Amino acid sequence: MNPAEAMLKEFLAKHPEVNNGDLSLDEINRLLGEHQHQINERPEEDFDGVSREQMHWLLHDPMGEKSLIGFKQQISEESLSKVPLLALSDLLIAQIRQDCKLKLTAGGNLPVRICEYLNSQNLIDWKYRAYLTRVQEENIPYLGPLKHYLVETKIVRKQGNSLVLTKEGERIAEANTSERFIRLFMYVAGSYHWGNFYRIQDDGMYGQLGWAFSLYLLAKYGDVPRDSRFYSDKVMRAYFRDLYEKREDKLFQERIHVFEDAYAWRFFEVFAHWFGLVEISSKTEHGTLLEDICVKKTPLFDQLFSVL
Repeated sequence: MNPAEAMLKEFLAKHPEVNNGDLSLDEINRLLGEHQHQINERPEEDFDGVSREQMHWLLHDPMGEKSLIGFKQQISEESLSKVPLLALSDLLIAQIRQDCKLKLTAGGNLPVRICEYLNSQNLIDWKYRAYLTRVQEENIPYLGPLKHYLVETKIVRKQGNSLVLTKEGERIAEANTSERFIRLFMYVAGSYHWGNFYRIQDDGMYGQLGWAFSLYLLAKYGDVPRDSRFYSDKVMRAYFRDLYEKREDKLFQERIHVFEDAYAWRFFEVFAHWFGLVEISSKTEHGTLLEDICVKKTPLFDQLFSVL
């Protein structure tokens, strides 16, 4: 039985008078609307107790007024100074501003001296950093997204094969830190394609779809270390129901592991880690590309976000 059929069956059981012919169409529509509203506000087991209406806002207006999770109204400068990707973004903007015109490589990448400068800050570590042999944009995972952020949000523009700060960029350079943080955060969360973080044929959906719901789950459960699959299982159940229902089927184990690994890498080891939201500890390998990881939210998480 599909959801629409189930809703109608429940409605008719609740309002048997609908079948006796005594109600007008307007009265039936009013009762149906009230019933649908009640369903939308009901906690859903598949959504970890989140209602359909709450899930709607998490998906379609994440961090908005009606969302279960949002930015704190007042975030201290001390807290914002602990956001690694924001610090790197500010350093890159300042360098472009200082140089007036930042010449790119022949391939359009950031020059090696800038890559070395940002990498030397040691603000973001990643699993394979120890194997880094050449410090260049394509070998450091956060540099490409940072460059794209500056270009796509019109903080910089390309002039020939160089980057120059725009008027908007000049404004952002002088804007309050909270505005810069929210602008960068929302770009990486919602505009940058997470398929670039882990290249599989899913259009970047594993991890990026429902990222605000994942933040809500981290707020709810992140006080103690938990296996990343604790979270990926809940996200799979909410958004990838067909896959979730086959999670015990041996024929689907490879697809399940791909989902778990893509989710863990994209949401935790990249997105949440780059913004300083999680502490990550490795467990044992389970035969796939990545190691099992345990995650716990950092004190910074609670300093940046509020939960309804």
